[in-house]
Amino acid sequence: MEQKANCVSCRQDFVPKIQSEWATKGVRRHYFACPHCGVQYTSRYVSRAIQSRQMKIRIRRKKIKNLAKGDIENIERLSAEIEKLAAENKKEMQELRGLLEGVS
Repeated sequence: MEQKANCVSCRQDFVPKIQSEWATKGVRRHYFACPHCGVQYTSRYVSRAIQSRQMKIRIRRKKIKNLAKGDIENIERLSAEIEKLAAENKKEMQELRGLLEGVS
């Protein structure tokens, strides 16, 4: 089922189509636009550091999937690493949004 968005400007429903563009050197802006009125909504900003951490998260999730269910120690260690990487990404994404949009 496709997830719909509702434009705050024209109040029309639409299915978002994610696009991206360079916001600044080394930072991509991911966004979608209302097809009815053109208002753009930024979903996130991604730097090379964020991309690197996202790749590390994917690798750790794959390792967890391949571990035996009884290997609790390694599963917990990898899960903690994932949480730390995800928290770092969230913090950097918030900082980028603040810098590029003036939002805190």
